[in-house]
Amino acid sequence: MANGGIDSTLVIAIYGAVVATAVFVFDMFKYFNEKPNVAVKTTFSLFYESGDLKKEKKKIAIEIINSGRRPVTISYCGFKLKTDSIMNIQQVIDPNLPKQIAEGESYKSYADFAEGDSEKIIYAWVKDATGKEYRSKKWPLTGFM
Repeated sequence: MANGGIDSTLVIAIYGAVVATAVFVFDMFKYFNEKPNVAVKTTFSLFYESGDLKKEKKKIAIEIINSGRRPVTISYCGFKLKTDSIMNIQQVIDPNLPKQIAEGESYKSYADFAEGDSEKIIYAWVKDATGKEYRSKKWPLTGFM
């Protein structure tokens, strides 16, 4: 640096530090944005035994939709109920759980409810393999059953 100019080694070091920092920030952004994004919806569903329209069975469907960029494994699902009892959580027994849901896929789990019991539902919930809980919107569906 005899002529008072900038040392090329210093310029290369600063350039390398800036590029490495930018790559690190981009990777962190990508990591946090590529997580599972699970939506939970509830609907009523009708099933018919052996195609007989007179033998309808009413069920409540919990639809689990993964719109994220990573697969998610669903372990449990159920309902939060409006009741005075401490038994205000009802788990749906689904032999297909745990189930891995890939990006852009969905899965439905069905529950039987007695006449009038559907009005006790506050929301549906789903838990993944890490224990994170996802909830549907509040569920004021009445009058169907």
